This record gives sequence, C-alpha cells and structure tokens, in this order.
Amino acid sequence: MRARQRNDDTSCQVLLSYEEAATRFALSRGTIIKLARDSNSVVKIGRCARVIAKKLEKYIEDMAG
Repeated sequence: MRARQRNDDTSCQVLLSYEEAATRFALSRGTIIKLARDSNSVVKIGRCARVIAKKLEKYIEDMAG
C-alpha cells in the first residue's frame, strides 16, 4: 500500500481541515473553529469537518475592512 502524499500548499485547496486553515491564516485552531462557524463555512463529510477556504477567507477580509 502506498503512503499518502500530503500537499502542504493550502492556497489552491477548496476544503481545509481546521489545522490547515489555522496554519494558512496564522490563527489558533479554536479561533478558526469559531470563525468557520460564524461564517457558515463548515462542511461535514462523514465525521470529518472541513472549512470552505474561499468563504472563510472572504469573511476574514470583510472583518478586516
């Protein structure tokens, strides 16, 4: 069985894990969870929660002004 290759470039990904989003936006995991819920950008796939990157990014940009 081949090992899964991990792409560390999150700039082109549509869905991010909380950890990937935290790294991309330089925020804590807890803050990302709160912002993702507030922006309604959380998608559940089975038991996994993923964040819609563009929706969260727009929400953060709108907050920044």
